[in-house]
Parts: sequence; C-alpha cells; structure tokens
Amino acid sequence: MTTDMYQPMLPLWDEPPTERSDPPAAPLSLPGPLPIITAEHVTGPLGMHMLIDLGILIPLDDAHAYRRDDGESLYGRAAITAAALPKRITAMTVCGATAAWVWHGGDFPATVDILSSSHHRTRVFGRPIRTRARRVPADQITSIGTLSLTTPERTACDLALSPIEEIRAHSWQPVIAELMKQYDFGAQPCLDILDGCSYLHTAKQARDVLTDFACIA
Repeated sequence: MTTDMYQPMLPLWDEPPTERSDPPAAPLSLPGPLPIITAEHVTGPLGMHMLIDLGILIPLDDAHAYRRDDGESLYGRAAITAAALPKRITAMTVCGATAAWVWHGGDFPATVDILSSSHHRTRVFGRPIRTRARRVPADQITSIGTLSLTTPERTACDLALSPIEEIRAHSWQPVIAELMKQYDFGAQPCLDILDGCSYLHTAKQARDVLTDFACIA
C-alpha cells in the first residue's frame, strides 16, 4: 500500500500580483514656530512662491517671508521683528514705525526704527535702519518676549513727532487713533510725554497732531 506524499494546497485560481502604490505626495507644509520663513524651509523657491500666492505667507523680500497668521497677532509680530533685527542690535529698543507695526499691524514698515545714537548701515530685508537718538524714560519702554519696544503711548508720540510730510505720506493719523482706541488711552498721556520732549523741534507740531488731527489734513 502506497501513501501519497503531502502536497500543499494551491489556490484554485491565479491571484494577480500585488501592485505597488507609491504614497501620495506630502502636502506642502510649514516648519515649526520659525518667525521668518525662507525658501529652504518650504522645499525651495517654487514652494515659497506658491504659499505667497495662496496668501499663507507674506513676503518681506525675494527670499524671506512670515506667516499671515503671525502677522495678525501681537505676539507674532513681536517675534517677527525680534528675529528680523541683526544680532548686534537685538538688545536695542524699536520705536516709531516699527513699534507701531508691532502694536497695530498692517504692512511691514519701510524702515526699521530703533533708539540709538549710532549709525547703522545694515539693511533689514532691504529696509534701512533709522536711528532715533532720543532720551526715552524706562517707563515708556516695555517688552514682548525678547523684543524691547516703546509703549503704545510713546509710540503714538513718536509718530506725531515725525515730519509732517511723513505723517501724511504714511497716514499716521489713523494709526495714532487706532493705537489710542486699541490700547485705551487718550491724548493726555501723550501730552504728558511730550512735556519731556520740548527739546525736539517737532514737539509743538506733535501736540497739535495729537489734539487736533485736522491740522494735518
């Protein structure tokens, strides 16, 4: 008597070979909490321009940008400004148009304004550093994260102290009004600050601007 050797059971039909499917391309994503984004962070210039076109990034120049969401928050704007400053001036206080952008938002300013008696040739994303050699008391300076900046009241004063042509060109009038509204102060705190700035040749003009916005119309 013979015994058939065991044979493994074979399928009754041919199974098609398993097809290899490549994983879908990962969606274009931003890195972690970097205030300033470069093309290296988003798969190159094409990815960066795509995110700018989609309104996710706001360009600072041809190679740098920041998130729109960051630009719409106080702490985001402070982080962007702190990251933008050259290392040798990171400890300095921003003022004027730069402080106004941090407090109020809008378009990133055309100049980077700092309190300093030194001249700085370095440019920040193509923008000149504009220094203000002003004596600003400590109680008119505050900080957000690592950024030192003038208080909203002092910032409003600095805008009002600008040349009248600059006030008109940059529409500082509504920005001053928005600072007052957003941070809940009136003209009087600013006038008190200006009492200590009488040595500045635009001090009288600033008082007029703060008490009668019609004077620059």
